[in-house]
Amino acid sequence: MSLTKNSSTLFYLIVIFFLLIAEITQAKKVEGYYISNQNDTVKTYFYVFSPDDYPQLYSHGVQYLDSNNQKKLLKPNMVREIDFTINNKKTKLISKISHENYFLLRVIDDSGYLKLYSFSANKSSSDVFQKGSDILYFQNFGIHTRKKLIQYFSDCPTLAQKIKDNKIESFLEMIKEYNRDCAQNAKPSNRDFNAPDFHNSKSHFNEKPKTHISVEISELIDKRNDFIGEKVTKRINVQMLNYRWSYPLSDIVKNKLFDDLDSLGFIDKNGEKIKIQPIIEVFHVSTRMSFWFLIPWYKSYSKVRLKFVVTKDGNNVIIKTYEATYFTSGIDSEYEGPFMDDKSHPLNVALGICLRKALDKFYEDLNK
Repeated sequence: MSLTKNSSTLFYLIVIFFLLIAEITQAKKVEGYYISNQNDTVKTYFYVFSPDDYPQLYSHGVQYLDSNNQKKLLKPNMVREIDFTINNKKTKLISKISHENYFLLRVIDDSGYLKLYSFSANKSSSDVFQKGSDILYFQNFGIHTRKKLIQYFSDCPTLAQKIKDNKIESFLEMIKEYNRDCAQNAKPSNRDFNAPDFHNSKSHFNEKPKTHISVEISELIDKRNDFIGEKVTKRINVQMLNYRWSYPLSDIVKNKLFDDLDSLGFIDKNGEKIKIQPIIEVFHVSTRMSFWFLIPWYKSYSKVRLKFVVTKDGNNVIIKTYEATYFTSGIDSEYEGPFMDDKSHPLNVALGICLRKALDKFYEDLNK
């Protein structure tokens, strides 16, 4: 009798266990909506698991019912956003601020300016901060991430200082503090916090300015497509760069121009008013590998050409093109970076030096 009772109890426990497993692993049908790439809002049903338990399931797509009541997979490149509620928790998936093959999961249901997302792919996960157009990806909260966060929150000095002093490590607290104290004054920038800074080679122009100017620098005109294929060396042709820096090329050139003119002593708000129109024709760098006593060695080949139109009182005073080349293996006296043991150094440093050489020629004419 006791054995039968124990057997019956064990049977029911096994049944309950498998029912719980079925409940946990069974996708739930929930109502929600998605926003298409054309900004249309479409109500539908999704078949989903709890994002807290299975965040990786949302990386590549979500099952939904299409207009014919057929189960289909809604992929990240098909929509801008997916919204649904499961287990009384609002869930938002965003595709457009990530790579097109991943969904980002909103971690905190907060309508503030600063937002936190996460995504899981290839057995690893990353977190993503977004404020306006400024996006920061990171995988763990280490020394490297701390430095990136300090830069990212440079528009919120009190928060940046707390991160620097190890007084705040919770992402939730960072979001609350930023949205409470700094979001109202936030201004979106063009900075890509996940890319390296462009190498700023300090101007070698050493003449005393003969004139002082109040300068207006127009937006950079990009004509690089017109010069693709042009020769750099006999074996190297100009190509369009797919390398990216923390700021777009237009900002790099404009900021470099203004900072140089200011530090060299040209700028004076009461000086002669001139307008500078920069036009970029060539902005090339490439790296070739060679061998020195069986040791692989990288050499960088850079070429920059800028055209400037300078006007004063509506009249053109300078219309001229300035070109520079710089080839380096990282051991010459002009090279400004660390000793090169990989191909990433010459790309950035050589191009920064080449841009400086071209601009210094322009400053000579500006000073005549």
